[in-house]
Amino acid sequence: MGKTILISSHILHELAELCNVVGIIERGKLLFSGPVSEILRRARVGQVIHIAVAERTPEAAQTLKRVPGVKKIVLAEESIAESGTRRAVIHLTLDAEARTDTSDIPNILINQGFRLTRFDEEAVNLETAFMRLTKGLVQ
Repeated sequence: MGKTILISSHILHELAELCNVVGIIERGKLLFSGPVSEILRRARVGQVIHIAVAERTPEAAQTLKRVPGVKKIVLAEESIAESGTRRAVIHLTLDAEARTDTSDIPNILINQGFRLTRFDEEAVNLETAFMRLTKGLVQ
């Protein structure tokens, strides 16, 4: 359209739908100015995958530590909304340069006798990018 509209908002998912260029200012300093696609690319500091197995979560985490390209593994607990119960979850971060295909990870666990109950990749959206940028995680 060739038009510029200045919008200030904290509702970042709406901004991502409306805008193709954003500027992020913190404490009067411009931290980023450019296309939404560029800030999303910069915010991807590695692929984060959330995994839950039916049992033996610590063993599954040890198995995943041996996978090439695994940068970090964090064990945590999460609530299951439907049942109100809690379960252990593995947050696995693959190095941004990793050559491991994420589709191999479930096969590795299944071949070791683990039953997957959750496997999903963390989405990088404008809110994630903003949080990483303002915490100094994005260069």
